[in-house]
Amino acid sequence: MKFRCSTKPIDDVLDVASFCAVFLLLLLMLVLHSSLAPAPGVRIELPEVPPMPRPTSIAPELVVAIDQNGLIYFEHQVIGEKQLKDKLAAKVTATKQPVQLVLMADENARQGEVLRLATLAKQCGISEVIMAVRQPLFPARPETPWTQ
Repeated sequence: MKFRCSTKPIDDVLDVASFCAVFLLLLLMLVLHSSLAPAPGVRIELPEVPPMPRPTSIAPELVVAIDQNGLIYFEHQVIGEKQLKDKLAAKVTATKQPVQLVLMADENARQGEVLRLATLAKQCGISEVIMAVRQPLFPARPETPWTQ
């Protein structure tokens, strides 16, 4: 008994235009979605310095940020200096071990404000103030004698 086969092999060439249209739509949605939803948070440009050894202490850390306009951020909130001093003192007394402060200061922030925050942290009993920095994306190549 012989069965008839009703399926035929595909002889048509795949249409490239439909693939291009789908790709264009996906690209358009990606671009629109990324521009409509800005990243949350405050933009802080940390100063760029050469690589340095990181602190090896495992003490608890508190993070304070200061932007280029001089606004102070602690625990994701804008805060004044007096409230910051009260909260830092409360955090230090709540923990039994020494506390470190990581100070994320924008490179355009005034030096006086950064020093005032570091001094305020020391007055609250914080053992060490660490300045957050950004390492260069492409480290400088060491100079060789023949390139000098």
